[in-house]
Amino acid sequence: MSEPESFSLVGLEVVDGVAIISLQNPPVNALHPDVLNGLFKTLERCNADPDVAAFVITGSSDIFSAGMDINLLRQPGLDVASGRPAAVANLRLQLEEAAKPSVAAVTGSCLGGGLELALACTARVAAHDARLGLPEVRLGLCPGLGGTQRLPRLVGLQPALRLILSGAAIGAAEAATLGLVDEVAVAGGALVASASRLARELAAAPDHPLRGRGSLLERDDRLPPPAEAEELFAAARDKTARQWVNLRSTLLCLDAVQYGVAHGGRAGEDKEGECFGSALALDSHRALLRAFFAHRAALKARGPRRVRLWVQSLWARLAALLALLLEWWRLGARNTGLRVKEL
Repeated sequence: MSEPESFSLVGLEVVDGVAIISLQNPPVNALHPDVLNGLFKTLERCNADPDVAAFVITGSSDIFSAGMDINLLRQPGLDVASGRPAAVANLRLQLEEAAKPSVAAVTGSCLGGGLELALACTARVAAHDARLGLPEVRLGLCPGLGGTQRLPRLVGLQPALRLILSGAAIGAAEAATLGLVDEVAVAGGALVASASRLARELAAAPDHPLRGRGSLLERDDRLPPPAEAEELFAAARDKTARQWVNLRSTLLCLDAVQYGVAHGGRAGEDKEGECFGSALALDSHRALLRAFFAHRAALKARGPRRVRLWVQSLWARLAALLALLLEWWRLGARNTGLRVKEL
């Protein structure tokens, strides 16, 4: 066993030919650009190391990753979307299309970009207490690291639409039933041990069924026939037309998924990038983001300041509600309903 190595926010330890790579950005291992850069450099090094046969990616402090560092979204002048193309390309090159297999050892929260990172791995082993989901729509966004393309190809279109459009998280047992994870293990050391065992099995057997699945972006065996897919999309748009919460971001998510199903995963990734950028510019997204941070500040406050912050949080939530209603009204949903298919 080698001594653990630390590359800033990413840890590395090679055990019996398996590189155990851990995200180390407490408290929730948010995917700050520095974390992603450290991860990709570590993967590049391990891909070139003949003593490494496979990877296990996990998170420190019993959390895989809660996703993108949303503090970046409120930094003035920062173009969050500008770093997306490089991150998406590295996920493909260093993980999904790498010659060496990879296993995500998922514990605690595996949300948003964290789940998208896990989806780029060859396989996923989840702790029994893990929670997995793509909650971006709840902040008026859509997934931005390939989630709209890989998830439907892994679990099927209908379950993927349910998860993406609701933003809900599911437990490990349901994730295993859907095929989102390949094994469920006990949290802690047993999880990494199970993931390492599977990684060695994959490295030793190039014809292993899990390796034979290939790149998720290239798969279509879990996608329904075109006519059935169109029916599912029509039903999803019809349901969306009857809601007013996060209406525009939900439609952008649908656009990305539908384009990828029609034109392939690679083209769908590009469309997802367009939709992600469009969502960042939405008034409703900015209002929801302000409400989120105001609520978080109120929860952390103590003493007299707590009352003032709770009042600010209430006003921020009311402003977000107004922004969502205005968005709904502008899209023509009042009284007559929204002609979604024409958007």
